[in-house]
Amino acid sequence: MLSIHPRALWPVLVILGVAFVKNGDCRITIPEPKVEILLPRGLRASIPDIAGLSQLVFHGAVNRSLEGMQIGDFYGEILEPINGRWVYENMDVSLTTGDVLNFWVHIKHNEDVYRLFGRSITVPELRPIPIENTNHVSPSTKPNYECLEATTTARPPIQADRLKVTICLTTSTP
Repeated sequence: MLSIHPRALWPVLVILGVAFVKNGDCRITIPEPKVEILLPRGLRASIPDIAGLSQLVFHGAVNRSLEGMQIGDFYGEILEPINGRWVYENMDVSLTTGDVLNFWVHIKHNEDVYRLFGRSITVPELRPIPIENTNHVSPSTKPNYECLEATTTARPPIQADRLKVTICLTTSTP
């Protein structure tokens, strides 16, 4: 029978301890996705870029629940951020006031996979608001979009009673 002296185990325990601590440090908190309803149709979901993020997958369904990792009626995989955000956009989805958008997201961060399940947003009634930030528009031109503001009730795990949503619409200029 092979016997190991207790002192011989210390290097193994130290290596395992360092590996455990390093793995624990790699854990992240996934930010809640920002979901924007686009008019006349479409939606955009995004999260801020995080160092080490390499994939975002979005699954969604309108007025139909998604259980666990069930594939949505629409979904997409994003492999790189745009302007500091990981953005899923679908211009084919038609949403109206009162529709319920159910979704879940999957992200890959430093080879680890994280998922947010059971997210839901009820499409609110939208109302126009003035545009406050037009620094991209010269004084002689008018902006080519209109922003709308809406408030909706949030469902747990979001830590808020109501969410304020701002939606900007692109319009054609003559």
